[in-house]
Amino acid sequence: KTNIDTYPVTILSVDDRSWVGAQPIPVDPGLRQVTMQGPPTTVDVKETRTLALDVKPCTRYYIVAVKANPLDNDFTPRIDFEEPVAGCTPPPAK
Repeated sequence: KTNIDTYPVTILSVDDRSWVGAQPIPVDPGLRQVTMQGPPTTVDVKETRTLALDVKPCTRYYIVAVKANPLDNDFTPRIDFEEPVAGCTPPPAK
């Protein structure tokens, strides 16, 4: 189920490393800066936001834009949900 006030985002970069394509890319666990672009509105302006995300090992994150109004350019990024990555074994704790 999807909340009616959420919209897809386009990931532009992780820690200033450009992201090209729609496929998920693995990143090392730890605090990451995820830069994303929100959905366009009727004026075709695409806002960008950066989200500080503490990445856990072997976890996939689904990020969405939360907007108060479908016509607003302004949005707040939010983790919609997270799931374990199949077949991934986290490294032993230090």
